[in-house]
Amino acid sequence: SKSAVVALPDNRVVELYAVESPENWFEDFGSGELRYGVAEVTLDPTFALASNLQPGYHVFLTPKGDCAGLYVTDETATGFQVRELKGGKSNVAFDYRIVAKRRGYESVRMDQLDADAETAQAIREVVLNRPAHRKLSLPKPVKALQVFPHPPQIAAPSPSPLVALPRRLAPAPPEPPKPPRFVAPPARPMPVIPARREPPKLLAPVAGSRAVPVSATPAVAVPKPPGPAKLPALPIPPPE
Repeated sequence: SKSAVVALPDNRVVELYAVESPENWFEDFGSGELRYGVAEVTLDPTFALASNLQPGYHVFLTPKGDCAGLYVTDETATGFQVRELKGGKSNVAFDYRIVAKRRGYESVRMDQLDADAETAQAIREVVLNRPAHRKLSLPKPVKALQVFPHPPQIAAPSPSPLVALPRRLAPAPPEPPKPPRFVAPPARPMPVIPARREPPKLLAPVAGSRAVPVSATPAVAVPKPPGPAKLPALPIPPPE
């Protein structure tokens, strides 16, 4: 069964059940008032879209005062008209209830489901064994967080011991190809150059000082350039 759970002012919680019907009906309720025995009622546009009002719908009237009686006429897809019986001219108020077929389900009536005998028996047992009083379980409401000037120190829980699990070794990725190695040609031997021997240095005595090294290279005699030739002396005659 389809039900709604309602909490009463005395803290009792009860269920209210939906009305079932062999056909798919939508209904709406409203109120109106006669003016000189006539009233125009306009339907809710959203209700008119959800319902199929073309084949006809049902309107139930309840007068709220003394009158000769009410009836419905001029039913359309947007509304209907309410009149007083016997041409009365009352200004009485009334309530109405409109019932219309659900759009898309106009021809459905007690659609039969495909079920076996065991399923039907299980449904009957659920109905027979239903407890008279059931326990209602709802999620607990979340408490509002309390604000403290200084949050209390909360000790961290001790860590749980870790369980060593066998490691699953993943296959090693293939090694990248190594680049080719180039071998350098052997180095050519360097020619051996004999070391230049320095001539021994001789020490020449110097007066009043220490010995000064003098190169041992023998001095080469450089001929002096010839001076001007000397002319023979001529006799100078005596003066006269």
